[in-house]
Amino acid sequence: MTILSHRKAWLEKKKALVMAFDDWEQTYNNISRWLEVVKEKKYGDNCALYYSPCMVDGVQNISCYTLDHVFWSFKSCIDGFIFLQVYCTS
Repeated sequence: MTILSHRKAWLEKKKALVMAFDDWEQTYNNISRWLEVVKEKKYGDNCALYYSPCMVDGVQNISCYTLDHVFWSFKSCIDGFIFLQVYCTS
């Protein structure tokens, strides 16, 4: 039985992710655009994207934004919430 070090496992995982999804920065940039498109389609979900301006050499760059976090609530969960309230109060 071979014991794989944590570092080697991490590096191999990183290589596999690059093979599957390209590099990390490009994937991160694509996620932000993908979320904006899905948000515009309005499938009945609630979606809020929170950004902050990038800092370059200690100066705020308003042409660049970093995705901080995403709040997403699916329509089926929103619709089912009514039944949860009834269940919790009885």
